[in-house]
Amino acid sequence: MYYNIINKSNNKAVNVSGSYLLDLTTRTNVTLYSQTGSNEQVWRIDALTGTVKVRSYVNDAYGFNIARTTSNCDVIPISGNDADSNIQFELQSDGYYKIKSVSTGKYLTPVGSSDGANIQWSASSTSDLQKWSFVEVDLVQRDREKTEYYIEAGSGNVGAMGVGGYNRLSTDTEPQIPGVLRENKIKWFFKGNNPHMKIYSKHGDNYILSLGNQIYGRSTDYTSIVKKNPTDEESSLTLIPHSSGSTMYEIKHTSTGLYLTYLTGNSIIWLPYQSVDHDMKQVWHIWNYPHSEKNGLDTSSQCNETTRNALVLGKEDFVARYYAPFTYNGKRFFPGNNTESANCTIAEIEAINIDSISLSDVVLHSKNLTLNEVNLFMEKDLEIVSIYQNFGKIDSEHPNEFSELAAHIAAFSALTCAKLFGQPTTSAIYFAVDYDAPSSMDETLKIYFDIIKNKLATRGYKVGVYGSGAVCSMLKAWNKVDFTWLAAASAWRGTSKYWNYNIKQGELYHYNGITFDENVAMGGSSNQYDYGQWIFPKG
Repeated sequence: MYYNIINKSNNKAVNVSGSYLLDLTTRTNVTLYSQTGSNEQVWRIDALTGTVKVRSYVNDAYGFNIARTTSNCDVIPISGNDADSNIQFELQSDGYYKIKSVSTGKYLTPVGSSDGANIQWSASSTSDLQKWSFVEVDLVQRDREKTEYYIEAGSGNVGAMGVGGYNRLSTDTEPQIPGVLRENKIKWFFKGNNPHMKIYSKHGDNYILSLGNQIYGRSTDYTSIVKKNPTDEESSLTLIPHSSGSTMYEIKHTSTGLYLTYLTGNSIIWLPYQSVDHDMKQVWHIWNYPHSEKNGLDTSSQCNETTRNALVLGKEDFVARYYAPFTYNGKRFFPGNNTESANCTIAEIEAINIDSISLSDVVLHSKNLTLNEVNLFMEKDLEIVSIYQNFGKIDSEHPNEFSELAAHIAAFSALTCAKLFGQPTTSAIYFAVDYDAPSSMDETLKIYFDIIKNKLATRGYKVGVYGSGAVCSMLKAWNKVDFTWLAAASAWRGTSKYWNYNIKQGELYHYNGITFDENVAMGGSSNQYDYGQWIFPKG
């Protein structure tokens, strides 16, 4: 079982000193720290009775031990230190435990209650500082393979290492420094521990950072390659912390002893240890902010089972799909354009009982979400984000896109689709402003979203906007929307300076022949996520 170990006196957790650690290779101090949800605060304990080991989740070959000269609590390799790593838990009358070092008879005790306070082994006392609770950890939320990392050259200001282009990897490819952020191609996840650590690209299935195809022994330098299903000899690595508690690492190829080396431009190769400029060439900043963002995609194309499976393998968390105007009782509910007038009125829309409409009564737009997709996503726990769009912009052919009638059509169409597909209330529907709307449109958009928000509120839904930074900022400030989704077009008004988004759109990707836009959704306080997403209720 895996636990957080929480102190009764201050509600803080036992923590391996350091942040975003990928492995433990040396004796490491144990400290007290506020609960962060990080891997450094997860401990494997096989039982809470008898004599056991307290193993670090970062590397469970390491466990609680005592520094004999100082009584400090450290984690060190258990093998060869069995006696000093034996631990017992003593249940107290208040339901908390005292944690005892069997070899010394001393008890786990923090020296103070501040973040980073040292933890040592001390003589038994009645202090609440010596009392601990064990909170079981859901490993699905802590799994290193679900945590994404950026790998940046230690020389600084050159960008993160990535691989591939718009399409997911399908061939062995050399890594590069593409100079973009938050794209799948620069995200990596880790499996195993030293000396068999492996670095996987998020941009393909089972593509792993490896040595190139040169024959061992014929050269002292090798190309680096991201290869599908390489051998252990090609891909096993040892990560060496460059300094204690930092996120700087040397990446050593275990079989050859060569180091991953950044030269200039896009050149990343394996070379022997460099005594000159080692920090500049062979040291890598490997970092992540766990649970700070979720990954998703948006598309106007319908997804089948094969595509859904590819999204799951690509470790996507959500899929954004469209609601759109539809035909009902012979009327196409849309605001009209220069060649075809609107054929419904506000009064006609108001007279329709949404609850009386079934899927068989409507002809959906080709880009609309389908019930089959909802069921496919539900099977794999992919979250859904709903977005409504007709044309989404004003131009000479579509002058009425954000009129009062258009707002009523948008609310009616979106709410009907939400009802037909079982979208739970309290989730959100985003509405697209899919162009660089000028400031002269601000008042029109305020009225448009005011109508939509009032209509959606009557049925318990929240409202989001997809658009430029200026549009997102303006509507959020005027309390017309609950969520903002920043469009990818960086040249649009206010976009490059807007950071208060719930979702941010990125570059194009392709899964199973379907084009998607990549997105990230941001977490809030305590790693809680609410960007209006929903999962079709099971059962």
